[in-house]
Amino acid sequence: MVQFKLDGTNLGAEVIAAPYVTLWNTTLGASGTHVLGAVARNAAGNIGTAVPVSVTVDNAPPSVSITAPASGATVTGSITGSATATDDVRVVGVQFTLDGTNLGAEVIAAPYTTLLKTTLIASGTHVLSAVARDGAGNIGTAAPVSVTVDNFPPSVSITVPVPGATVAGTITVAASATDSVGVVGVQFKVDGMYLGPELSTGPYAISWNTASVPNGFHTLTAVARDIAGNTSTSSAVTVRVRNHR
Repeated sequence: MVQFKLDGTNLGAEVIAAPYVTLWNTTLGASGTHVLGAVARNAAGNIGTAVPVSVTVDNAPPSVSITAPASGATVTGSITGSATATDDVRVVGVQFTLDGTNLGAEVIAAPYTTLLKTTLIASGTHVLSAVARDGAGNIGTAAPVSVTVDNFPPSVSITVPVPGATVAGTITVAASATDSVGVVGVQFKVDGMYLGPELSTGPYAISWNTASVPNGFHTLTAVARDIAGNTSTSSAVTVRVRNHR
């Protein structure tokens, strides 16, 4: 007969026949180091004691959180997803997920990062999370982070002046710009050179002193930038500058 012991206390009933096994529900005990032993007894009352075995009980799941991108971020191109994960014993892996599906392979060592190629997924709102796993098989799940994927550049066009116009003095140059998420800036250009600062809000218009360039034909364009960093350039508008000098 064999009596199993846990930390010197009987673990279950004495097992009277081979195979000598017992069930230990570790979730009922405290996390930490514990000592397993066994005492065998024969019919004559002689006893033998097994060499004790130390084991570590880990009932606590890891803690994990997404550190990048930020919740509510608008992203485009290839971005890095990052997470931090800790455990009272050790983290053996972090699996990133996108919309509930595994994103790449499990990352088995810090830093816990993954590459998200937004061009491979549909524009719109997506949910990024991460699942951390410890050596005992406990898992912890990060609070989900919602991000908006924006793979489409803005639409932009020069509205004033009209193509082919003859201009003189100080005139207004204006453009219209729209985007599926949001335009954050419009930069005007003359012959490829910046015309004033980038405008962060509409209406997108700027004054141009045409006397700053020689008489003749010149090209106006506008570059729109959205919140994800996508940019687009308007069709060029050619005008004739004719100042009296």
